[in-house]
Amino acid sequence: PKGFMDKSQLLQARAMLNTTRYAMEYEAVFAKDSEGFYRRSLIESCVTNDPIMLPSGDNVEFDVMLTGNPNKKYVYGIDPASETDYFSIIILEINGSHRRAIYCWTCNRQLMRERLKSKQQTNLQSFYSYCARKILDLMKVFPTDHIAIDAQGGGIAVMEALHDISNLHDGEQPLWPYIRHKNDEKNPFYWEKTNKPSDGEAGLHILHMIEFAKAEFTHSANHNLRKDLETRSLLFPKFDTVLLSEAIIEDKKYERYYDTLEDCVIEIEALKDELTTIEHSQTPSGRDKWDTPATVEAGGKK
Repeated sequence: PKGFMDKSQLLQARAMLNTTRYAMEYEAVFAKDSEGFYRRSLIESCVTNDPIMLPSGDNVEFDVMLTGNPNKKYVYGIDPASETDYFSIIILEINGSHRRAIYCWTCNRQLMRERLKSKQQTNLQSFYSYCARKILDLMKVFPTDHIAIDAQGGGIAVMEALHDISNLHDGEQPLWPYIRHKNDEKNPFYWEKTNKPSDGEAGLHILHMIEFAKAEFTHSANHNLRKDLETRSLLFPKFDTVLLSEAIIEDKKYERYYDTLEDCVIEIEALKDELTTIEHSQTPSGRDKWDTPATVEAGGKK
């Protein structure tokens, strides 16, 4: 009704939210689908609440995981950030006919300080050393041969922390950039440079340093991801409120206070929500662009 809310608040909300979200929050209009590059209906069609039958004949249904299958291989995607955004890790399980998004973890500097304080731990002062330690710990339960890291926004610091001997525990090996041999024409990692300075270093050469913001990569990554969703080559774990309640009970049973099963469930739900907000547009020069909707703060600042 008129006068129920302050007009300036409504104008600010209209500027900050996309059309679908504004209609849901302020007009009680519930959209049948999202309007972004990744439609909500497309993402939900890849959620295994009910078993999904693939063309290969596989009947797929699975939950989020805190521990992987030692007989499977996993691929890590890492977006390093620390202040305004979160450092995030997503892990995919590789299967013959499809891939599964089975684990997601996020952190920022403030969360790191709170966790270290609760554990009375002070030996990991660097944020990127803390995140590198998390990656090394995850490798013990999610075995991998490939870790993709954004080369910008702290990516180099993460890479250096992963081969810093002071961060390693007994039996662990330093991690270095991937080695691509000059004559290996069939190598799927065609973008990797040959003869890197780190090629001769001892350790595991499993890091792929990628410029996530590079136009060529962004174009390929977004179109390939949407194709994988359309063909159900990438699937998400099942989710409902009962499963979330069961996750909370399991966390209490094993006395997990952070990096819990509940956290993992919620993070993957947030990942799906954020995918639906990604919009595709073109710059004046005709170049494709993918981004989340711009938000406008009080005073007109974007």
